[in-house]
Amino acid sequence: LLRWTRLATVDHAQLLDETRQLLVTLATLPELHTQDPATCQALLGKLLKDHPFSVTLGVMGSSGHILCSVSSADHTVSPEHTGLQQVLELREFVMGEYVVDPANGRATVVASYPLVDVAGHAQAAVFTELDMTQWFYELASGTELPKATVLMAIDRRGRIFARYPDSERWVGRSLSEIPLIKTLLARGAGVEQLRDVDGTEKLFAFTLLEYPAAPKAYISVGIAPAVIFARPNQMFRQGLLWLGLASGLALTGAWVGSDVLV
Repeated sequence: LLRWTRLATVDHAQLLDETRQLLVTLATLPELHTQDPATCQALLGKLLKDHPFSVTLGVMGSSGHILCSVSSADHTVSPEHTGLQQVLELREFVMGEYVVDPANGRATVVASYPLVDVAGHAQAAVFTELDMTQWFYELASGTELPKATVLMAIDRRGRIFARYPDSERWVGRSLSEIPLIKTLLARGAGVEQLRDVDGTEKLFAFTLLEYPAAPKAYISVGIAPAVIFARPNQMFRQGLLWLGLASGLALTGAWVGSDVLV
C-alpha cells in the first residue's frame, strides 16, 4: 500500500516538473510574443502532440482573453482556472484548482507561466491544461495491485476528482464529512482501517500530493482486510502443512531406526 502511494507522489511531482519546464521554455520563444495568432497556434499545435497529458496549450492576455490556443478538448479555459492575476503579479509558475467537468467527469488543472516583454512587464501568460484523470488511470494501470483495490484522489476541499473503479458514481462529489475524507484532510499521510465512501471496510494508505505552487491534493489506496491477510494466512497454513510432513518423516525415521537397532 505505502509503496503505491510513494510511487504516486513521485510520479505527480515528475509530471509537474515537466510541465513547469515546458512553460518556462515556451515563455522564451518569440512566436508566443508576436501578435500573430496563426504563428503561435502552429507552434503550440506541434508541441501539444508531444505532451499527452496536456489537453490545452495557449496564451492568455492580461484581460483574460485568449490570444491563441490549441486543444483536444471541446471547451475553453477560463481566466479564473489559470490563476491569471496571480501569475501576472508574482511572475512565476502558478497552478489553479482541480476542476471536474460535469459533462464527462474528467478532472483537469491549469498551470501558467508569465510572458514578460522587453520592458520587463508581464502582459500575458502561457498556460496548459493537464488531464489529471488520464494521469491517474495510467498510473493505476501501470501498477500491479491486488484484486478489489480502490484508488482515489481528492482535492483540498474533500471533493473526489479521481477514483478507480466506479468513477462515474463518485467523481465530482464533495464528501468532506465522511470519516475517510476527514482523516485524509486532517492527517495528510498514514495507514488506517476505515469505512470507504461506499460503506465497506478497508485498510487505507494515503498521502499528500505536494508540489510548490500546486493546490493540495490527497491520494489513497484501499484494500479489504480479508484480501491483505489472505496470503499471510495461506503461507501460514502451508507452513503448518510442511511442518506436519517434516514431523511425520522424522517420527517415521526414528521408528525405522529403532527397529534396526533392535
